[in-house]
Amino acid sequence: MSAGSSGTSIRPLGKILEAIGEPVYVVTRDGRFEYFNRAALEWLGCESQPLLDWKPSPDRDPASAIDALALSLQPPKILRRGRPISQPIAPRVETLQGPASREMLFIPLGETAVEFVVAVGDCHWSGEASAESIDLVSLSRQLAAIRQQYPRLNQLGPLVGASGAAEHLRRQASLAAECSSNVFLVGRSGCGGDQLALAIHRRPTESPSAWSSLTPIDCALMDAELLEAALSPVIARLGGSSTARATVLLRNLDRLAVEAQSPLRQRLAEFGSRLRCISLSELSVAQCLRSEHLDGDLIYRLATLEIAVPSLTQRIVDLPLIVQFLIERRAKPNQIIDGISRPALDLLSTYPWPGDFDELDAAIRNSMRESGSPVIQPQHLPLAIRSYTPPDPAATADDRPIDLDRLLARIERELIDRALERSDGNRAEAARRLGISRSRLLRRIDDNDDSTEAEG
Repeated sequence: MSAGSSGTSIRPLGKILEAIGEPVYVVTRDGRFEYFNRAALEWLGCESQPLLDWKPSPDRDPASAIDALALSLQPPKILRRGRPISQPIAPRVETLQGPASREMLFIPLGETAVEFVVAVGDCHWSGEASAESIDLVSLSRQLAAIRQQYPRLNQLGPLVGASGAAEHLRRQASLAAECSSNVFLVGRSGCGGDQLALAIHRRPTESPSAWSSLTPIDCALMDAELLEAALSPVIARLGGSSTARATVLLRNLDRLAVEAQSPLRQRLAEFGSRLRCISLSELSVAQCLRSEHLDGDLIYRLATLEIAVPSLTQRIVDLPLIVQFLIERRAKPNQIIDGISRPALDLLSTYPWPGDFDELDAAIRNSMRESGSPVIQPQHLPLAIRSYTPPDPAATADDRPIDLDRLLARIERELIDRALERSDGNRAEAARRLGISRSRLLRRIDDNDDSTEAEG
């Protein structure tokens, strides 16, 4: 097994790198491999040519073994000229020789910008870095670990995070992606359900041609006739072959018109497991079953596997990782943006995110366009986020309107009850204790009784 190079530009350096006993490989700025030394190929247990011929794609899905291996060897996204970064790499290949994971030192090379990245095994960088830079490197390392563990879901922002909720969601999504059951995704509008549905649809155990493309249908816009028209391409595919299968994405299922539910249920019964539905709903399965306008039998058929997608505000601890993921995911090849500053991240953490993940994604895209520096600052964020002020709970309580008549009536009733209790129910004695006449006391008791009944 010999070392490999795809061109002559790396050969002079290759003579030096070949003499190093540790794994070494070279990657171009756009992710193409230029060189592997002998130790690297022995570590990976594979030939160099398939990796040297591999071409990166921004939205590549690791359907093959070479895709998974090549993606697992990519350098951190936040590399800049003159700043090496150490990061563990665990290649995804069954023939891996030696340790499953190695600490690789990624060294960016280039006169004015990063042109090549040299990865050297079992090396560490001890150079100085700011506290902010250390945070960004740590986030990048955590993202790399998630991508290694869940290669099929590595393009999916809603699943990123270090919290228990994020890990639980990743496991459920992986389970759903491994089977052909109907999936019921529960989450607020903008939670990233479309992305999650697409990842679940791409089953790793089957070829891409085994399932048709994901057909989206917005149930909120459907009556019986429109639903049948939207399903017609799917029905034609399934009806034309007894082995054909299809997947439908049912957005806003909880808002499907009553008259359209029976036709959908009939189609599910007609095609059985060949018609797979991934449903998006703001109501849980239990809430849908209690709803008067939703068909219980239809919900049971669609809810083989229920997955609750937590909102951003429920997992705010994951926000730094999600933001870093989005920055690395959206950065253009010639765009130098490492991450986000602490003050900007603080603003994102206090914002309520009514549009959930989709709103955050749009905010990061906008900030990256506005930023002219490697780190996003508060002034680069959208105005709605910069100008948001969290409500003061104490001030909110003090500012609530007071119903003075009701408050005085309640106080009066409490005083009357206390006087009657101390007088053993003697109303004349109670009136004396209150300093009013007996007749007035009786009128106040009647008035209070009438007010209580009205409120009830």
